[in-house]
Amino acid sequence: MRRPRAIRWLCVGVLVGLCFLLGCRPASSTVPGEDGTPGATQIDADALSRFADKIDAIRTSLRIPGLSAGLVLDGKLVWASGLGYANLEDGIEANETTPFGLASVTKPFAAILLMKIVEEGGLDLDTPVAEFGIELESEGIVTVRHLLSHTSEGVPGARYQYSGNRYSMLTGVIEQLYGTSFRHVLRQQILGPLGMSDTALNYGACGIAYYLSTLAEDDPERAYEHVYRDQAIPYQYDPDYEVYPVDNPSYANAAAGLISTVADLARFVAAIEADELLEEETKALMFTPTHLNSGEQGPYGLGWFTEQSHNTELVWHYGYGAYSTLLLIVPREGLALIALANSQNLSRPFGLGFADVSVLSSPLALEFFKEFVIQPRFEEPLPEIDWTGDVDAIVAQLEAITDPELRDLYEEELWSYRKLYGGVGIGGTASRLLQVHLRAFSGGSRSAHDRYQAARPGPQPPARAAVLLSDVETDRWVGECVLQPEYEETGLPLAVELLAEDGHFIAIPEGDSCQAFYPLSPIRLVSSSNPDMMLVGEGDESPFGSVSVELGGSVVGTYDRVASVEQD
Repeated sequence: MRRPRAIRWLCVGVLVGLCFLLGCRPASSTVPGEDGTPGATQIDADALSRFADKIDAIRTSLRIPGLSAGLVLDGKLVWASGLGYANLEDGIEANETTPFGLASVTKPFAAILLMKIVEEGGLDLDTPVAEFGIELESEGIVTVRHLLSHTSEGVPGARYQYSGNRYSMLTGVIEQLYGTSFRHVLRQQILGPLGMSDTALNYGACGIAYYLSTLAEDDPERAYEHVYRDQAIPYQYDPDYEVYPVDNPSYANAAAGLISTVADLARFVAAIEADELLEEETKALMFTPTHLNSGEQGPYGLGWFTEQSHNTELVWHYGYGAYSTLLLIVPREGLALIALANSQNLSRPFGLGFADVSVLSSPLALEFFKEFVIQPRFEEPLPEIDWTGDVDAIVAQLEAITDPELRDLYEEELWSYRKLYGGVGIGGTASRLLQVHLRAFSGGSRSAHDRYQAARPGPQPPARAAVLLSDVETDRWVGECVLQPEYEETGLPLAVELLAEDGHFIAIPEGDSCQAFYPLSPIRLVSSSNPDMMLVGEGDESPFGSVSVELGGSVVGTYDRVASVEQD
């Protein structure tokens, strides 16, 4: 039986006590107000307990090592929890202040920076990007709006085609409009004013030590080194879905590269809802689906996905890379979900980003939506279905659901969990759910993306030799070198700087590109990207008098030491 939309609110103090007694995963904290007192916003404890159990079950099923999640209601972070491990090797648990890479959840930040200039009259979204020095092969004129709405490919404006690469070109637009680096614009316009002190942009491919060496002593970004040091370790899957650690991504642009926490993202969401960053009309424009040349609506606004589901507006973005992330806002409810994971599987199995794929394809998003948006519309508890169960039992449960809205919802849930199990190699369960669908939901058509199943991951790369150098052995490598004249025609960089970084070395040639090398012995380093490339230290002195470059066992160049570099 339906009931009017209402949620039974309980005070936060009772919530914490009940959550403890009910055995839900402990909320690491609720964010206090500026005066240090708990926020006044409240949430239903039973719903929270169910949701906490469900998201940990989803995390476990997806084999995600660590996940941080939070709920924002009326501008307050009313619940946050860390589940699993931010660092498996060192046994460091995830919590609501653990920094995670945001991947593409960086895009809404960049969009807000551009829309602030639009509000001030400094940018027309229909300005050709060529005016900013961006040259693209195209069947028409590509504008800032096209890049911002993922409609730049083919005939500009004709179709939606998600492209992180093209969106990243907006970095240059932002830097030209503001007259400073993207990193500094983010801090000045969003991160600083909102007090997002646990958020920073990636330090780049050359490592933390090099990044810090490029900053002036009084650069405010020096205050955020802890974000990089405390960041969750990203993990990848092998063909058996066992995880292994991988390097942090190096991208740092308008499309991806921010690192943040649940607590800081709650501040971002609260500012959006309170129109602190943009005027209400500008925000509405960002949340409005882009109209294609045909007049049809695309799935993306300006920096955000936006859709209507079950008569409810959903505004969201996902991230997918070394980390996977989800930020989902339900404006009518004043409600938002934040989820950050240190592997790909919060996004990888679900086809997010395709034009016809709803955010509710994510089981985490769907459980949130069911619990806090749909459940309050009904008197009775919503059915709980074990999607790993017997086909006949699942079909019987689904056939007992007669409400049309709920039938649609559970059909979405079926496809969501089918993708989940397919995404961790449990093909038998995924196949059984196809049978369930044929029997329980006859008629109608579904997107090809509903039947999508993520490919099994490839093999784990060979493990790097775990050779740890002493401080003295490390110092022999660190310094600046110049290429000997006889090798200047080889194409090797004329000068290279070597820095030590967490057990390995970063070779930084002129031009700011870089290459990571790992020790095989005290006198031999191997390239992280090309196992046939070696650096060989020569001479008995400390530091080495010269360093040779070997490729496939042959010397292709030699550098002479010209200076040592002192590192912090």
